[in-house]
Amino acid sequence: MAEHRKGQFEKGHEYHPHSAEKEEERRKKIGAKNKGHPYHPVKSLETEALRREKIRQAKLGKKRPDLKAKWERDGDPNWNGGNADPEDVIRRSSDARSWRRQVLERDKSTCQFCGSKKGLHAHHILDHDDHPDERLSVDNGITLCKGCHVFVYSLIDYTPKQVLDMLK
Repeated sequence: MAEHRKGQFEKGHEYHPHSAEKEEERRKKIGAKNKGHPYHPVKSLETEALRREKIRQAKLGKKRPDLKAKWERDGDPNWNGGNADPEDVIRRSSDARSWRRQVLERDKSTCQFCGSKKGLHAHHILDHDDHPDERLSVDNGITLCKGCHVFVYSLIDYTPKQVLDMLK
């Protein structure tokens, strides 16, 4: 037989659990030791309900600074007093998200300039700010990858028709 090592059973060794009386005695000792410990589980449902009600009453009416919205915290440079930019509201609307999805679907999620399928943007052919009536028209959109989108914005002197001709 192999040499016995501390903490390991030898093959074929039988396990002899504690007797029922010793096990009960051991549990009582552990329970007595943990009595009053904050993590000791409560046995009675009534006691637990009373404990929770006492905590709830203590917290009633008190403000929780940890639950304040991020932008309401003192000194946050991004907070502008609750005045959202109307352009941001339009660009983040569900209609704008739907327009973007429709443009990407129409162009089969492919950049119309280089053919890439990564980092895609839906670009307004006619400027978003100058043509509010065309903002959500799918025909006024084109799918471009990030690099081509930056390139198109570098062509400021070109008309939208000239940019479209370059893309073809």
